[in-house]
Amino acid sequence: MLNENINEEVKETSSLDEVGDISQAFIVSSDWTIETIYSQIKKGNIDLNPSFQRRDVWTDAKKSRLIESILLRVPIPQILLAEKEKERNKYIVLDGKQRLLAIEKFMDGLEDEKQGLKLSGLTVLTNLKGKTAKQIFNEDYDLAEFENETIRSVFIRNWPSISYLYTVFNRLNTGSTSLSPQELRLSLYPGEFTNFIGEVSDNRSIQRVLGLEEPDKRMRDIELVVRYFSFKIFGNQYKGKLKIFFDNTVNGLNQKWNLEEEEIKEEFNELINAINFTYDIFGNKAFSRPESEKPQVIKPIFEFLTFYFSDPSVRDNIKKVSDYSEKIRATYNSMFDDEEFLNSIESHTSDIQPTQYRFEIWAEKLNALFVEEDLEFRVESPIPMDKGEK
Repeated sequence: MLNENINEEVKETSSLDEVGDISQAFIVSSDWTIETIYSQIKKGNIDLNPSFQRRDVWTDAKKSRLIESILLRVPIPQILLAEKEKERNKYIVLDGKQRLLAIEKFMDGLEDEKQGLKLSGLTVLTNLKGKTAKQIFNEDYDLAEFENETIRSVFIRNWPSISYLYTVFNRLNTGSTSLSPQELRLSLYPGEFTNFIGEVSDNRSIQRVLGLEEPDKRMRDIELVVRYFSFKIFGNQYKGKLKIFFDNTVNGLNQKWNLEEEEIKEEFNELINAINFTYDIFGNKAFSRPESEKPQVIKPIFEFLTFYFSDPSVRDNIKKVSDYSEKIRATYNSMFDDEEFLNSIESHTSDIQPTQYRFEIWAEKLNALFVEEDLEFRVESPIPMDKGEK
């Protein structure tokens, strides 16, 4: 299971230079009707990431209770939309995605009852349990009245930077079903690589890391894939802020896709090989502290182990070591006697030196093992430290 004690990206802050001139941002509120909201979704003007909707967070019962609240005319929280850059009147959802998905699924039942929401888990309008929108508006309620109910909608236009949107998002990120940073990233950087990682992250090996049996609703599986590609391909460009680092990776690989599709797909296969190789050596303690009774995957450990073990030459040379599984475990365990290494897997990501250290120290440990075994093969860190820094 993944250790989620620190949400690194939410904790990261942006400087004034990164956020930009906030005086340029134009924020307006409006009471959009249910009819308008549904129409905007169906026209594609509100981006709900249709490729990723099987990761919908809310249960049907929770969706149903939102519809019940609208029918009861109980006020519901506002939605927050940011107008897409260079696409007037098309929006990214910063807050309220699950409410919008609930409305969409319910209203879809007017045309296709099989695809629409059947209400469940109701606490007041219990007579509507099991009914779809088509049944409800034929038998119980007036459709026009429902469609004219309003939800307060806030629009951000002319926002100065991606960092500004992340700042708004982070300030809102207090609810149990707010967007994850990865969800927002997928909306901000659509493209072929984005679609690819959405498809392939539904992989048994990646689910094993998360302790899941299905795609993660908060897209932590996709975030692990982005994390891997970031350090594997762009490690020497890491400057200490994961949000910018991950954004640049997704944006950059979207742009490279047409020329490097096969290489990118092969790199993903090597990630899966790296994960499987790690589990072959460490068993259920893969990516975890060796002393843990209930192992939890630690993201910084996942970073450097998958980086090195994804190289077929590294795996091949490790296998040349006599009793390699036992020796790799012993080498790995020895790092936990190093106070600086322990600090490096717990430090805030804005400090680049701990990240450099954990990659560099594992490279040194592997190289020492290869020397001991009279192997000429050597590995290098993607973000090496100046020797005077250690």
